[in-house]
Amino acid sequence: MMEMEEKVKKLLDFQRQFTKREWNDLLVQIEFQYRKKADELQFTDQDIKEIAKRHF
Repeated sequence: MMEMEEKVKKLLDFQRQFTKREWNDLLVQIEFQYRKKADELQFTDQDIKEIAKRHF
């Protein structure tokens, strides 16, 4: 398993390929797609239990 520091370095190397504006626009579009997909999800009772267990 890759250590967190190495993962962060790889992310930063990837991020350097973009201008600040391009990176921000990319993040906005990714978040938009996540939210769109989340609206399509239908959680089961088990899903809700797992979410609650991990966040509270």
